[in-house]
Amino acid sequence: MEVPIIKNEAPPSTESAPKIPPGPILSIGALFGEGKKHPNILNNDQVIYLTSGRMAISMALQLGNIGENDEVLVPAYHCSSMVAPIVHNQGTPVFYKIKPDMSVDFDDLEKKTSGHTRALLATHYFGFPQDLPALRKFCDAHRILLIEDCAHSFFGKVAGFPVGSYGDFSIGSLMKFFPIFDGGSLTSKQHDLSEISLKSGGKSFEIQSLINTLEKSFAYGRLPLLKWMLFIPLALKSYIWNRIKKNKKNSGQSFKSAPVASGGGFDFDSEWSNTRISLISNLIVRIVSKPDIALKRRRHYALMAAQLSGSEEYYPLHPELDKDAVPYVFPLIVKKPDPGFYALRASGAPLMRWEYLWEGVDGDTCKNSQYYSRHLIQIPCHQALKTKEIEWIIRKIKEKFDSSVSDASA
Repeated sequence: MEVPIIKNEAPPSTESAPKIPPGPILSIGALFGEGKKHPNILNNDQVIYLTSGRMAISMALQLGNIGENDEVLVPAYHCSSMVAPIVHNQGTPVFYKIKPDMSVDFDDLEKKTSGHTRALLATHYFGFPQDLPALRKFCDAHRILLIEDCAHSFFGKVAGFPVGSYGDFSIGSLMKFFPIFDGGSLTSKQHDLSEISLKSGGKSFEIQSLINTLEKSFAYGRLPLLKWMLFIPLALKSYIWNRIKKNKKNSGQSFKSAPVASGGGFDFDSEWSNTRISLISNLIVRIVSKPDIALKRRRHYALMAAQLSGSEEYYPLHPELDKDAVPYVFPLIVKKPDPGFYALRASGAPLMRWEYLWEGVDGDTCKNSQYYSRHLIQIPCHQALKTKEIEWIIRKIKEKFDSSVSDASA
């Protein structure tokens, strides 16, 4: 089934290349680090690696035999890449409400569950887990699958058990936590995944994954010695690559060497749905220091919480982290976000918001979701950020959204 294309970006005229890395990038320091070990979704008994989290959702639906006329409960606050796999598999998304703290509204779940309901997608927003024991109990009572959306929660624990261990299936988006070009995971403690056969993305995909991982680091001033050593071969690569794409375009042929998720898009390209993660991304996930990722993300979050609290114009959705939580981003609620949000994006601040909900989802569906789609801004707090980069983001946000700071600087 054709999936609608829904864009979550600002208009191109307001865009600017981010001045700091919007996501993790590779550095020598990423291979080493300090910090305690945190439980993570890869600790599950069964794990397979795909190219993205949305492909893992699609695979979970396939394994659950969910298709035409089957309903899947989905949170009303979402990005389109969470919903597109359901439509691709001919399922019907049914959107349920979330509460102001982004926890699941169980009363609304009861109302939305029908004889056609086959699964529930539960999202652990920004690294803060849902009430997993209650969700497991709900799904068991209604005899439906629980799919844990751990795209934002690679790490974490609930009631003594790791995030990802309660669901029939649990999906992860490894690109959000590791310095890689592609990567998603499907895990399960309930089902055997060992017989699943995945195809290779091909030589072009493998090469692009390696080169993109390096070039992204070079672009933000990391790995300078390696950049100098590879200058000539990378320049030659760019020339050849551009010629290939130009020739394909001139001949009317499509040329897609990598899934759209790796480029930051939200669409669903079904041809990559059964493709395994690239070799270099798989290797990086295995060797990068996971304790260091957790430690630095928690440290960066605490710094942002301290600096972005106390304003009448904005406030953190979660001022503090639970002891086992490791954040994906720092969620900030801004009372009057526009036009400041787009101005910040134009200045190179790598901010994001899920401003385009799926067609038909509005205030009648869930007032909290509609409000957050405009007012909740996601700020990167990943491990690769330098202190001066975090301070730059904080300063820009204060200048744009805090009237007292704006007046003082005028």
